[in-house]
Amino acid sequence: MASDDTAHAGENHKALQFEDPKLSESFSSQSTLAHATAHELCQDSGWEAGFHLATAVDNAFILGYALLVMAFLGWAAGTVLFILGGAVTLYCNIKLANLCVINGKRYTRFRDISEAVFGRPAMWITVICQWINIIAGNIGLTILGGQAFKGMHDLYNDNQNIKLADWMIVTGACNGIFALCIPHLHGLRLWSGIACGCTIVFVVIVVGISAYDGNHFSEQNPGEDRTYAVDGTSTADKAFDAMGALATIAFAYTTVITPEIQATVRDGKHGPAREFYKTLAVAYGIGAPVFLIMSLVGWWAYGDNVGSNLIANLSHPRWAKFIAYLCVLIQTIVSVQVYSSPLYETFDTHFGDIKQKTWSMRNFLNRLWYRPLYIAFTTFIAALLPFFGDFVALMGAITVFPLAFVLTLLMYNKVYRETISPVEKMVNYFGAGLFSIITVATATASLRYIIVDAQNYSVFANLAP
Repeated sequence: MASDDTAHAGENHKALQFEDPKLSESFSSQSTLAHATAHELCQDSGWEAGFHLATAVDNAFILGYALLVMAFLGWAAGTVLFILGGAVTLYCNIKLANLCVINGKRYTRFRDISEAVFGRPAMWITVICQWINIIAGNIGLTILGGQAFKGMHDLYNDNQNIKLADWMIVTGACNGIFALCIPHLHGLRLWSGIACGCTIVFVVIVVGISAYDGNHFSEQNPGEDRTYAVDGTSTADKAFDAMGALATIAFAYTTVITPEIQATVRDGKHGPAREFYKTLAVAYGIGAPVFLIMSLVGWWAYGDNVGSNLIANLSHPRWAKFIAYLCVLIQTIVSVQVYSSPLYETFDTHFGDIKQKTWSMRNFLNRLWYRPLYIAFTTFIAALLPFFGDFVALMGAITVFPLAFVLTLLMYNKVYRETISPVEKMVNYFGAGLFSIITVATATASLRYIIVDAQNYSVFANLAP
């Protein structure tokens, strides 16, 4: 936690602006880490961190955006809000990136930034929202990993004795082993690159086959018309679906672990904020178009028949679907570790010995007890409630909007209040107010999804991939 002399740094002093070239040369001597940590920080380039961020946002959840965004909003609203959402989240992420250094001290955790600016209550709000997001995200990813296992199995086997819950247990075991082998986010940089490669592979397969299916829709579905009606039987249903789609868009472009990913970035010549711009360039320049194109093509190809997992909609060939499922599985396992990194850092720092090496017996035994226990918990919840689409909307509603949008804009206004223009300040306040309203609306819609699905599905349901 921040010490007293830094707890109100944003309140009593004007923040340093490392975008100023005059300050870039003296940056390394001015900045020190605000808090001790057990993890290795400030060692990766902005491009390497881009793989972490792309792994976090371009995970297997993107296979459901054709349904969760396009089917709920339609062609016009879906396309416009998808693109607009990217612009808004990029703006907020740039603001958040510039909050990593306050008065010469570099902050590497979201909760520490909020405490430095607004005090301890803000820190606890950040911790609660961030951890809910992390846990819910890992539950959803475990469900997707189990579906990928089941999808690969069912493609070549008619035996249905192995249920989805069984495959989730296998996925959880893989997650647990991986969590013990990779101690921190810096150690994941190669695996994050592999995960991004897997994303590109399954996206190419999905887009390619979807385009083929779209061109041959009448042949594959004789006597059936392809329609693009907005999902929902009543005005109320459509309104709730639209709110849920907004939450999904928020989750699609950003994550509440952005400061922790930025913490792996080295200072760079012009400071960590400028270096992190490279990370955002990877995520938004490469990652965002990937899921946007796939969502548009998937919605065009299947229309109202589009499902929550586009791979299940694909016609053939079987081997291509197998590869797509395999890539999804690998990507989800890596993404679980990226999402979990803030939680792992907290336990490693507070229960381990930061003076000893990462692989010392003391620190390894610490990881050995809590990481498998955490993975077992998320795996159990995933098997109990296997409808992952609801988790996407819920995460965006109750965690991403409050932290990545509302809190970020308010913190930026306070820290940079003496340097930003009145117009920018008003825009940020307006955005914070608007997103506060959206938070309530989207949270209500997301809770409705869960209530409805709880009535339609039994616990440990054996859902199709």
